[in-house]
Amino acid sequence: MSNIWTFVSLFLFLSGLGAGVYFYYQDTQNRMQIMASDISTLKIATDEQGKTINQLIVDSETMKVIADKIDEAQKISQKVVDDLANTFRKMTLDGPRDIGNLAQARPESIE
Repeated sequence: MSNIWTFVSLFLFLSGLGAGVYFYYQDTQNRMQIMASDISTLKIATDEQGKTINQLIVDSETMKVIADKIDEAQKISQKVVDDLANTFRKMTLDGPRDIGNLAQARPESIE
């Protein structure tokens, strides 16, 4: 009789162990499938981020070129304004020339 109980208890133990191993295997497979899906999602996101970063680099280089052109145009404009201001700031014997006073004193020369 003790052989039967030993056999039954051994069978139950091995059955429980087998069931535990089966459920552990199934759980591991499910986790691996979820992780593989997460990895593919992360790869897609990483690729999109890389494309976005590359586009930002191109855009920043374009903005730098535009800013340089604007700076150059501003320097040219400032030189024109300075030249024009120097034309009207000429010194006379009476001090700096005032275009308003000159227009009142000699309107025909200003016209």
